[in-house]
Amino acid sequence: MSLVQWTPERRRFVRFCVVGGSGVLVNMAIFSIARIALDGMPELVRENCAVLAGFVVSCLTNFLINDRWTWGDRRESAGRTFLQRMIAYCLVALAAGAVQLAAFNALLPLLPSWAWRAHVANLVGIALGTIVNFIVNNRWTFRAQVEGDH
Repeated sequence: MSLVQWTPERRRFVRFCVVGGSGVLVNMAIFSIARIALDGMPELVRENCAVLAGFVVSCLTNFLINDRWTWGDRRESAGRTFLQRMIAYCLVALAAGAVQLAAFNALLPLLPSWAWRAHVANLVGIALGTIVNFIVNNRWTFRAQVEGDH
């Protein structure tokens, strides 16, 4: 007998975390590339542009995987087309991205001036944004339609 009951929602959350983990790798890779590509810009502008670039690319890849794998069983029952789900997901991701960006900008000046401080601030922002992203997408974007909903 397992100590943990693997309910559908627990499996969904684990899948979301796996997708999120891959999204963090995508986000951080794009963030790092953008920081190098935007080297001539003022530091704060460069850092924020890099955060946004990482966010946009990881948002799109995460949607595609989450739509198929994490909430694949709800795609039809949510009563939304692919485009509607993508728009809803992106709106939620924007809110989560705002949380990420706010946390990044709040934390960055508090960290010591060492080479990886922007990466640490970005990771903390990603973690906070992830919480918002899962809760709202699970309850709104990919909600399970109950009898009588149309």
